[in-house]
Amino acid sequence: MLNLSFLWEHRRWTVIVLGISIIFSLAGDLTLYATLPVNAGAMLLNLGQVGIILSANRFIRLISNPITGFFLDKGKRRPIYLIGLLLGTLSTLSYALSRNFITFLIGRLIWGFAWSFIIITANTMIIDLTQPINRGRYFGILHLMISLGLSINPLLGGFLSDAFGLRPTLMLCA
Repeated sequence: MLNLSFLWEHRRWTVIVLGISIIFSLAGDLTLYATLPVNAGAMLLNLGQVGIILSANRFIRLISNPITGFFLDKGKRRPIYLIGLLLGTLSTLSYALSRNFITFLIGRLIWGFAWSFIIITANTMIIDLTQPINRGRYFGILHLMISLGLSINPLLGGFLSDAFGLRPTLMLCA
């Protein structure tokens, strides 16, 4: 029989809070992936610019991932994680308010840093909270929740964008 007593531990609640906050942090990013290509004109962008915008956050992580690791080696986890969430909110807000390519691009670069701070810190916190014998279980819970966010957010963002427009949807995501 499957032992579910681990569900009542402090570690489980930490993982759930991390997972829920990651789900919310992904809302703006994944709404963009689902809707920006068809709303490029309304956002005053051409499709080439959309491609650059959607890939910029990944390129910046070549820089932001090692920087995040450096900060994590030097300091506490929670402030770095919270800064990541704050930067994620600001980047999504910048998408909603952006009126040109450069502003949008800067928002995406900020999101790249935010995502590095969020995901690397969350994984580091899981390592800090666990022992090798139960680490896989907690990583599994966290990444299950991330997968839920990766599945739900584009769907919800697409429906909301159709119903209310992309800018109001991004404001809600922020």
